[in-house]
Amino acid sequence: MDDNTLGFLYRRVPINPTQMKIWLGIPEFEVEMRVLLKTNHTITNEDVLESMERICDFYEAEKKAKNPLPPYVMLSGMRQSRNKLRRALEQESI
Repeated sequence: MDDNTLGFLYRRVPINPTQMKIWLGIPEFEVEMRVLLKTNHTITNEDVLESMERICDFYEAEKKAKNPLPPYVMLSGMRQSRNKLRRALEQESI
């Protein structure tokens, strides 16, 4: 991340800072969040989860197809944080 425009995600999204750092190191995720900001969209935890789901699904399919993954992709950490956010959102809906 070249500037701090997405730094608010560390405070807003209920995952730990290390997990958010992993996600902000994924170019696709960063681009999706920046696009939402540029369209004056208020980024919600649901938006973040939707992006995480889509990106995880893509890289899991790539791994299953035995395609090489970029060095910044840490699937286990990505899945852990996605699952943590999913659980947090499920708790909110109870």
